[in-house]
Amino acid sequence: MSELLRFLQRGSASATAGTPLQAVMFTTSVIGVSLLLAMVICFAYRRTHKGLQYSSSFVLALALLPCIMSVLFMAIGGSVARAFGAVGAMSLIRFRTVIKDTMDLAYIFLAITIGLCIGSGNFLIGVTATAVLVGVVYVLSQSNFGSPHGRGYILRFVVQTTNGSRPQYSAVLDKYAGMVMLLSMHNANNASELVYNVRRIDETGRDGLVHELMAVPGVDSVGLISSTGEVEY
Repeated sequence: MSELLRFLQRGSASATAGTPLQAVMFTTSVIGVSLLLAMVICFAYRRTHKGLQYSSSFVLALALLPCIMSVLFMAIGGSVARAFGAVGAMSLIRFRTVIKDTMDLAYIFLAITIGLCIGSGNFLIGVTATAVLVGVVYVLSQSNFGSPHGRGYILRFVVQTTNGSRPQYSAVLDKYAGMVMLLSMHNANNASELVYNVRRIDETGRDGLVHELMAVPGVDSVGLISSTGEVEY
């Protein structure tokens, strides 16, 4: 590892002033190191992803970002004119992909930062930052840091409004859920479609909640969706 770092440091000093062969070897080495660190980031992303939408193309872009940024930073070097030129060129690109998960945005910034570290010749900082930050993300993910107490669910069902079944299904909700919040209600043809956010449900109580709601007279189409990620109801 130390031999590789010394080679890369010598290459960063001679990439612009050395021979074309040295420039090619250094550029290839920079891309290789960036790709290796990017693989670590992609592996951590796959293991810690908890959203509802997983995109393989996003993982591929995450792998390419450090490589592209390292080459871009090598090309810029210490030239202010090149830096402004790169910013102007990037401003012409219109990114239409909507990033719904804030953790995806954090991974993008991590990939860009690692690429800048490698492209600027700070290899030790890039390797250390990748190892430490990926470790922090993994530990926080495994400990469910930031998650509310108890799992949350989106409960959707249809109830007939003519048979007065509200007291019965309300009792079922109070029995299984520690917190119940009405999200939406749609009335049509003597029936109401209700959507609730229910929390603090035991893992063993999910089936009981659905079965008892289905047993209430006038209640139909009971559905329970996990709201661990972002859910549109």
